[in-house]
Amino acid sequence: MGWRRSLVVLLHTCKARLFWGSWKTNLFPALIHVAATAFPIFILGKKYAVVYIILYAVYGVSRAYQDLSPSHMRLLRRNYDDRKLRHYSLIQTMNRSDRLTPDEICRFQADCLALIAGYVRDHRADLSAKEIYANLLIEDGETLVVVSRDREHRGGSVRSPKEGMLAWEAIRTHEPQVTGDVYSDYPETHPGKPYSSILCVPVLCGKDVVGVVSIDSSRRYHFDTIFNDLVTSLMPYVALLAWTLVDCSGVTPKGRKASRRDQ
Repeated sequence: MGWRRSLVVLLHTCKARLFWGSWKTNLFPALIHVAATAFPIFILGKKYAVVYIILYAVYGVSRAYQDLSPSHMRLLRRNYDDRKLRHYSLIQTMNRSDRLTPDEICRFQADCLALIAGYVRDHRADLSAKEIYANLLIEDGETLVVVSRDREHRGGSVRSPKEGMLAWEAIRTHEPQVTGDVYSDYPETHPGKPYSSILCVPVLCGKDVVGVVSIDSSRRYHFDTIFNDLVTSLMPYVALLAWTLVDCSGVTPKGRKASRRDQ
């Protein structure tokens, strides 16, 4: 009976993980959870299985305590207040967009990406800000061009063929996209990339996609389990970038001149 009860618990755990949101984005975490709890049941003896499960639980509690520690919570609160001020400042700047210079548009884009990256870092426990970064890309013929980053953290080419890129899928489908393992899902990806997970959110101007915000992380499957929640929360921030790429009243190029620094 004990084995049957364990199997029932594992089955319901897997079902809960799979159907709490998109089955695609929750499949891998569900399998990891099942494997971690099933391992001691089917491989180890009953005595060692109990020890393994206790250690597994202690590890989970320690991670939760780390996330909820007073110093962590103070930092999250400070970051939250900083994001509110930054958001208000960006809206104020946007209200005088017709008087901004190309350099000021560049700074606006970078500040907006910093706001987006900061939100994702807080919700994915990247408090050191060394794992998650945000970039703004636009389509230019058969390539995608990086026109801004939340920080100048990465060198190399800012222009890449759009075919086979997750960002292009977001532009083509007008829908947010996510991958937890870029080399598994996109084998043609150039080797040596410093990231594994990518979350792409299209920048919309009416019904047109004028760009895409690409958020990457060095950790695998870093965005999958909260993909839908992240996209919903980031949409208002991503929308701030639309006017820097086009004039949404007439859809004529405007902020693309901000990409001169990358040409």
